[in-house]
Amino acid sequence: EMDEILRRLEERAIPLDQVEICALPEEAPLIQERMQAADYPCTFEAGLPAQCSRAGQALSGLLTWIENGYTAYHLREMLLSDLLRLPPNRYSSARILQSARIDWGRDSYIQRIETLQEIYRQRESLESLEHCQALIAGLSVWWQDLPDADAQGSIEVRPWLSGLQRLLKRDFVARN
Repeated sequence: EMDEILRRLEERAIPLDQVEICALPEEAPLIQERMQAADYPCTFEAGLPAQCSRAGQALSGLLTWIENGYTAYHLREMLLSDLLRLPPNRYSSARILQSARIDWGRDSYIQRIETLQEIYRQRESLESLEHCQALIAGLSVWWQDLPDADAQGSIEVRPWLSGLQRLLKRDFVARN
């Protein structure tokens, strides 16, 4: 249906400020995608779901990662989707997370990467060793931004949200 709407707009040279498309809210992402592909600007009364933006996808990915116990799988997906950056680069970081066999749990990251570093030291693989050190440094900054829960399992919300904001401002990969 969107292709037909676009065809009629072009065929009849209707000014876009005179066009209103009535659709269900869940159809907004499709409409936005098709309008953008046709190079037509558009707005939505109720806005677009956050998932329609890369920043929204990064935020959602981070929250899913945390909610699921800091699963390495979710972190690798965000890195490989080029939503977030960690040193040394997204591919090396994802490879290290896989090679270190990190599954879940915030505490396992540094410990498992350090174990992998020992293997690289024995193999005298200096570049891989440097990549591990860079990833540990990057993760350490993330851990500072996102303080862990206390012994009772609670966190101070304001500092935690401020840290999440810092992390996204610094490590979100924006694209045009």
